[in-house]
Amino acid sequence: MYNNYQSIKQSIRSKQSFNGNSAIGYYDKALGYTVKSYNTIIYSDVEGLSVKQYSSTTSRIQNLIAQSYYNKTIKQLRKEALTLVKF
Repeated sequence: MYNNYQSIKQSIRSKQSFNGNSAIGYYDKALGYTVKSYNTIIYSDVEGLSVKQYSSTTSRIQNLIAQSYYNKTIKQLRKEALTLVKF
């Protein structure tokens, strides 16, 4: 059964497994709680949240994660990541 974005957000907050149209959340032995969108890992307890730009659908899932774990939007986190890059 597929979940809507509201139930996905609740699953992410409580680190529960879910299966959406383009994203899944599950527990991985090596990475801890993990979220994939279109088969790309966008979050794990070990690596944190990927702020890379993907599709608009993936950005929406990234935004749910950013709000749930960082109390920020994905746009805010991307902007912060850019300020950390040294040239």
